[in-house]
Amino acid sequence: MSRAQHTELTFILQRCAARDAASDRIVYSGYDIAWPDGRPVSIGLRRFCQQGTRLLVGKRTDPVTALVRVSLYPVAGLEAPLTRPGRGIRCRRFYTVLTRGLIRLYFFTGTETEVAFDPEADDEEVLRWLQAERMQPEKPFWFDLASQTIREGETARSFAFQG
Repeated sequence: MSRAQHTELTFILQRCAARDAASDRIVYSGYDIAWPDGRPVSIGLRRFCQQGTRLLVGKRTDPVTALVRVSLYPVAGLEAPLTRPGRGIRCRRFYTVLTRGLIRLYFFTGTETEVAFDPEADDEEVLRWLQAERMQPEKPFWFDLASQTIREGETARSFAFQG
């Protein structure tokens, strides 16, 4: 698979402590997710585990609001070389599996996450970024997920869309 096939998505993460939770030694941080123009993103994600939060916003920071760019680089499988998107860009390997109408995200180790995309309810732009059309039922779709915090702020209004 070629790096030319990577897709990007830019959105705002706004901390929402009301969605924070903990279970079985896993701590979750809650977020509202919006497009750069402030419209809410239709997506089932509302919280991330510590590893997900670190991938999205980094480990040295816990911003109230962050403008984040995520890139998805399809790879041939677990043994493919890790994508190196550049300095300051965090990158981890994952795979998804399309099962019973949901696209479930897994760590490269095979550990299931609580992240599931719903092709019937999630924004089309999110599904295009995820490359859902390339997924085959019950078969792993491997990719490297890269994340870069573009800007941090105190409120979502800090990120007036500047085209």
